[in-house]
Amino acid sequence: MIQVSILINCYNGEKYLQETLDSVYSQTYKNWEIIFIDNCSTDRSKAIAKSYDHKIKYYKTEKNIPLGAARKYGLSLCQSKYIAFLDTDDLWREDKLEQQVSMLEGNINYAYCYSDYEIIDPNNKHISFYKTKHPNGFIFKKLLVWYEIGMLTVLMRREVLNTLEEGFDSSLTFCPDYDLFMRLAIANKVCSIKKCLAKYRNVPNSLSVRTKENHYKEIYSIYVKIHKIIPNIATLYPNEYVHWQAWISKTEADNIILFQNNLEKARQCLKKASILSERQKKRYEISLKENGLNLLKQELRNIEN
Repeated sequence: MIQVSILINCYNGEKYLQETLDSVYSQTYKNWEIIFIDNCSTDRSKAIAKSYDHKIKYYKTEKNIPLGAARKYGLSLCQSKYIAFLDTDDLWREDKLEQQVSMLEGNINYAYCYSDYEIIDPNNKHISFYKTKHPNGFIFKKLLVWYEIGMLTVLMRREVLNTLEEGFDSSLTFCPDYDLFMRLAIANKVCSIKKCLAKYRNVPNSLSVRTKENHYKEIYSIYVKIHKIIPNIATLYPNEYVHWQAWISKTEADNIILFQNNLEKARQCLKKASILSERQKKRYEISLKENGLNLLKQELRNIEN
């Protein structure tokens, strides 16, 4: 029986697809299959996927659909004990699955496992390492303060999906992974491996960049959803909740700066977000300047680049 289903959603991913698939075929752990969802690509993605063997199960959507819907469709086809996730421009270290399967096999109370990862540029050059810091166990309240889960590093037990009303939210285009992994962490223990097991490629004009305008709207919808699951969240986690609200205000400010051009409204959000860090305090100070909107826009562009 196949133990790991690897969900790959693809839309015009030909540029890095072979390298991504090769990183799966190079795994030291061999008991896996790939559930490949082609979201109506118009490039050579299908030909590349079909050039591999029977371990890739190829499916094509009837029309191009939002990322959350594509992930939800793919998830319904994953029938193995464990589910992993990989996008078409990211890579895995060769022992990624071996280490994580071993971790979950030896610790049956963990819903999913994640790890550190490396950030690389389009030419495979190192940019930085993303280091996780939370301990293993019930970490939901810690995730309210610092969300550190890279989807490309996750290995999840399929059975834990039965504890949720829904898996991936099909309405989300920017952060369906944040929604799913936060909801799973509410009532489940989670673990991490403090090693770099994957490479995230920072690609200009990627889907996450193109859908950034949806970021705040979707984060707020998840905020509302979690309140419905935990109505007394502010009482249960008072300090973490304040921090979470400040982070949501920061996300709203970014959206206003980039897409609404409203300095006064952005300033109000940045004031709430100023408790997060020295950087956010400085951003609020920048918003007080006459040319604050342009300065804040440039700051966000510099970070993205």
